[in-house]
Amino acid sequence: MKKIVLNFSLIVFLFGGMYLLGHKVLYPIDNSKDIKYFSSKYDVDPYLVASIVDTDFGLSTESFKELAKEMNIENFTVEDINKPSFRIESVAYLLSKYKSTSNIEDSLNEIVNIDSSLNNNKTKMYPLTILRNKSWYKLFHYELN
Repeated sequence: MKKIVLNFSLIVFLFGGMYLLGHKVLYPIDNSKDIKYFSSKYDVDPYLVASIVDTDFGLSTESFKELAKEMNIENFTVEDINKPSFRIESVAYLLSKYKSTSNIEDSLNEIVNIDSSLNNNKTKMYPLTILRNKSWYKLFHYELN
């Protein structure tokens, strides 16, 4: 009986540790309220928003300026680009804009290819990285749903 309790305790400890490692270290989310809010506002998947924000495909300043104009954000400044709430909203907006595409990978390719300065071998892997990370965010951050 002691072996069963010990084995069970060990399993609980290991899974709990793995969850905390994923939740707090590997895939942390600092702005879950913003992710939930903007995902709801633009009717997009919050896990996809979290994954894209984490991957940070890095649009150019000019692309962000055009995006802010398209989103009708008044008094936009270059400093706003570094604000997490703006980045989260811009990702949610882009996802809503391209979500009518036949599948999510095509939508992600369109979003990544908005900025022609990003077309290189590294960005070709972004859609796969984003989808992989989305799965991890879904596992470690059930509270986003």
